[in-house]
Amino acid sequence: MFVGEQKKAPAGTPKQTFLNQFFPGQLTINAGDKVTFSSVGFHTASYTSGKPFPPFLLLPKGKVYENIVDSAGQPFFFDGEQKFEYGLGLFAPAGPKTITRGKFASSGVIVAQNPKKPVTATYTFPQAGKFKMVCLIHPPDMAMNIVVKPKGGSVPTAEDVAARAQKELDAAWATGKALVAQKPPANTIYMGVESAKTPGGRRTVLDFVPNLTTVKAGTKVNFVVKAPTEAHNAAFGPLKYLDKLFKQTDLFPMGPNSPNQVTPFFVFGSDPPGTPYEGGTMHGNGFYATPLLDAIKGAPPPSSIKVTFTKPGKYHFICQLHGPDMAADIRVTK
Repeated sequence: MFVGEQKKAPAGTPKQTFLNQFFPGQLTINAGDKVTFSSVGFHTASYTSGKPFPPFLLLPKGKVYENIVDSAGQPFFFDGEQKFEYGLGLFAPAGPKTITRGKFASSGVIVAQNPKKPVTATYTFPQAGKFKMVCLIHPPDMAMNIVVKPKGGSVPTAEDVAARAQKELDAAWATGKALVAQKPPANTIYMGVESAKTPGGRRTVLDFVPNLTTVKAGTKVNFVVKAPTEAHNAAFGPLKYLDKLFKQTDLFPMGPNSPNQVTPFFVFGSDPPGTPYEGGTMHGNGFYATPLLDAIKGAPPPSSIKVTFTKPGKYHFICQLHGPDMAADIRVTK
């Protein structure tokens, strides 16, 4: 099983196109067979048995955000608010290497350091029936079914499975151009775009659409997430400052005693809701960030936010979660 794309996109595919999808979208095997999941991206191969996912965020009792100041030396408005930490259960391997009903099992994040050398996780399926495998990082639509037949049943050959996976991969890559060709409504920016749900998941472009938006001063711009398997935010300001601030405030624990902290900008944004963007005067250097937005139905984060732009100028912004390659510009005129 391929978990996401296995190599670089074909020539002509829009930059930042990724496949949050299993290939093939369904697999039929015999009881007792082993299935190897191969990944080069940031994914998991997990069986939840219908149980809730491990929490992505934790709220440690008695801990608050503090001593985080802007470039002008002023504390941000969330100073003293509840701190959020990463729930490591979502990222770490858990459970047995055998998939059986009622038992949670997850590969943890399987990501390759070298994109030419995929990382794998292998599971045995001893029971007949249907088993839903999911990626815990890209729910709810990055999921597929493994149909397990009793021993001796008729199943596709390895060559058949490989051919079907490749056919579905080719079709997935081909959708990238159509995704970025979308035209949002006036004064609207799409924060990531994805295909309709397909067997196995979705195709996603980690980009803002359109690449340049022009509005008059005083206009409210609607930032809308159009990617149900990805969350995004919009952050303005000098790129070096954004990178430094993120590294200082987002502390993913790499060991048992490492600091653990979700950057407060993902939770609260840089300013209270409704604060307009006033260009280079913000926080001394033009910094401004929305909180993370998410299009998953029922998820706590909203799927859109409106920001008023008051000062003429051209402003570059990125998604802090996905880095400076996910970027666009807003031109504000008089």
